Amino acid sequence: MKEFLKRTILNGEWWEYALKRAGWTIAQTALGGIGSAVLITEVNWLWILNACAMAGVASLLKSALVGMPETERL
Repeated sequence: MKEFLKRTILNGEWWEYALKRAGWTIAQTALGGIGSAVLITEVNWLWILNACAMAGVASLLKSALVGMPETERL
């Protein structure tokens, strides 16, 4: 368990890669939600915020549990 924590949550380089991945995931989620509206005034911004938050958390969890190719050398 300690080795897992050292490789992931306690490692600054891991956070750099994980947050970059989460940022891309959040941006893709937002674009998908906004793109589904016919007019910009019809966008359900609360839904967009909720979906983006959940996508970001899911991305971080996946990065921690499954791993990332960028961090195989860590």
